[in-house]
Amino acid sequence: DAALNTVNVGKFNLCTASIGICEHAMYEAVTHASNRILYGRPVTAFPHVRRELTDAYVRLVGMKLFSDRAVDYFRSAGPDDRRYLLFNPMTKMKVTTE
Repeated sequence: DAALNTVNVGKFNLCTASIGICEHAMYEAVTHASNRILYGRPVTAFPHVRRELTDAYVRLVGMKLFSDRAVDYFRSAGPDDRRYLLFNPMTKMKVTTE
């Protein structure tokens, strides 16, 4: 049982590390796009670029919420409540593929 818990903690750490990487990449993308000038306007002024950045931000927020649910399941885990065993692999898969 201890080995399984160690694997689950590792999966969770992979999830949170992925969120941090995505968050930093998002900030870098926004900074680059706002400093880049095309046709006399910043790239962030174009509607399709704003839509893509907004979509990326919404996905990032969704990943954070999904990860927070995994934290809640870990904290409430006990002999009778083992939801984290099912939710943790789903969290790793969803967060790392989004």
